[in-house]
Amino acid sequence: MKVKIGFDYVLAYFLWFVTLCLGAWFVFISRNAFETFLGGYYIKEEGQFLLSKQARFLDIVFPVVLWLLWFVMMIVTEEYYRKGAEKHAVLQRFAKVAGVLLVLIFIADLCQNLMLGLTVVGWLRWLLTIFELLAGVALIFAGRLKPASPDAKPGTGAAN
Repeated sequence: MKVKIGFDYVLAYFLWFVTLCLGAWFVFISRNAFETFLGGYYIKEEGQFLLSKQARFLDIVFPVVLWLLWFVMMIVTEEYYRKGAEKHAVLQRFAKVAGVLLVLIFIADLCQNLMLGLTVVGWLRWLLTIFELLAGVALIFAGRLKPASPDAKPGTGAAN
């Protein structure tokens, strides 16, 4: 039994690391999308900047806020996964968190792709964006499924 509990904790911390990587990926993608927005909104057609001090300020503050949110997510998800290891529900909890992160990555990617234009972004980028949405939604739904009881025997209906 202790081996099973130990494995749950190892799995919890491995999935926590994967969650942190997904969160960092969201920060990078959303910063790119935000810079694309700033470039399109604050640059005139002649190449002159409008409100350049405000754009520089936003370009500095936005990543700082995102990384602070990432840090909060790091602390909260570690505890969430650790408590899930005690209840043998690490995979279900990971599916919920990773699903939400993938949907957020999808939204950031979609915003950037739409700002760049349909002709600039290649079909592979659109395929990746669609995959992010589908994987995120599938993980959210998988996280909502009730886990089977560890005491249930196959075919007895005790897990329902």
